[in-house]
Amino acid sequence: MGREGYVYDVPEEWMTNLKLGLCWCGVPKTNFEKGQRVYCSEAHSKAFAARIKDWGSLRDRFIEKHGKKCDDCGITPEMQEVRRKELEDAWIDEIIANFQDAINRVRAAKLVELDERYQQLMNDRRFVYQNDWELRRADDRMPEKPRYFIDFDVDHKVAIVNGGNEWDEENLQVLCKECHKKKTKGDVRASKVQRKRDAHIPLDTIKQT
Repeated sequence: MGREGYVYDVPEEWMTNLKLGLCWCGVPKTNFEKGQRVYCSEAHSKAFAARIKDWGSLRDRFIEKHGKKCDDCGITPEMQEVRRKELEDAWIDEIIANFQDAINRVRAAKLVELDERYQQLMNDRRFVYQNDWELRRADDRMPEKPRYFIDFDVDHKVAIVNGGNEWDEENLQVLCKECHKKKTKGDVRASKVQRKRDAHIPLDTIKQT
């Protein structure tokens, strides 16, 4: 088997037909079933796929049949777990016996962290703020945390639709989203009023250019 992890167990004639743009069976593309691009039918697609040996699938099937046991040393997953536990216990014993100072320093730091965490948990305001989702799960009558967010826009003091200069910084101001919406509504109303007024100006009053 090649290093690609799979091998084609198909006759050479099949591969030749595929290279020529035919189905492996020799049928030309003009006679393929609707939706088929490489093989003439779904059945022939599955037949070709069945001839491809995938190393991963072969490996899994073999281990399932053989069982997880080394053919050389005889180790099994159960024996490996026993050995892992032995090594882990020996490591812990060595640390306890020879590095007690380090254990105490780290333990002291952890105790400080636990005390700080305890103080945070006992602070009602902080606790409610940080655990609102869990609290609402405990009692669905509880109101949701308010979501308040302010964003800002750059607005034209005199709206462009009302003749304001789009690029003049003197005509710019910063408004929050809510105030911007209110001003825009006012600008639109003013523009509509002006258009109605302009529509009723007598023609003889308009200056000739």
